[in-house]
Amino acid sequence: MRKNEKLKVLAVAAAMLSTGGVVLAQDSKLSQFTKQEPPCGITLSIIEQREEPVIARGMPGTEHNKYGFEGGGVLKLEGVYHLFSSEMVDDPVHDKMMLAHWTSPDGLAWTRRDTMYESSGSGDPKDIRSALWAPMPPKDVPPELGLTQYRFETPKEKPQEPRTTPDNPASCWKKPGPAAGPFQARLGDGSVVTYYWYRFADQPAMLNADLTPEEREVVQKRVEMLHRAWTKDRNYLAPPEVGTLASLDPALILTPPRGMEAGYVPIATRQELGGAASRPRDR
Repeated sequence: MRKNEKLKVLAVAAAMLSTGGVVLAQDSKLSQFTKQEPPCGITLSIIEQREEPVIARGMPGTEHNKYGFEGGGVLKLEGVYHLFSSEMVDDPVHDKMMLAHWTSPDGLAWTRRDTMYESSGSGDPKDIRSALWAPMPPKDVPPELGLTQYRFETPKEKPQEPRTTPDNPASCWKKPGPAAGPFQARLGDGSVVTYYWYRFADQPAMLNADLTPEEREVVQKRVEMLHRAWTKDRNYLAPPEVGTLASLDPALILTPPRGMEAGYVPIATRQELGGAASRPRDR
């Protein structure tokens, strides 16, 4: 492969993995992003770039692909471009994946040729096909790779201040205030949310809705009726005809304390990193 062909392959790879605005390198000796000498003394310049990806949702070969692509590489062999990329085909995301092979005569029109590997997505640590990438003991790593000498330390981050709500006793958060709490839930991102159960008409949003006390009580009665009538074992909206429903962090699905099943709602008052999470005993 000649030098100009290699540069063209790299440019195609950039178009595959971005939707525009990405700069691989510059003409100057030092990259403005790394401020370091480029590897092997070679600098790259983008000579052409598309504003949209050359493989997008809805194109032939992507029908099974639920969440898109993750990484990949392109090479040119005997006049044909070959793309090898991970496809996030289904749930659980990043576990249920396929390693796909695509080809193109010009780097623009692509055809999916084959699935080289498919994970089961089972989540079972004993299943070696659970994911494309699987952990292994250091003793099983081939020594010629030199990987065991590397150490990947958890980066130290600056402490983040908690996100809080007003603590003034006269504020709408405290007067008339919640009916139960505080409780805590640990979210999937590692943060802990503190929440209280408020009577629907007494939550801060309703107190600031420019309604009279009488009007808020009318809303309260209607909400209690809805909570009693709309049980979770029934469907209230038709399933979507296109697309898929969004997923929720299971920690956000709460069960009210006994006696607050109708007319009460959970309101978050604080979110912070770390710490223990608890829920009411009587759920």
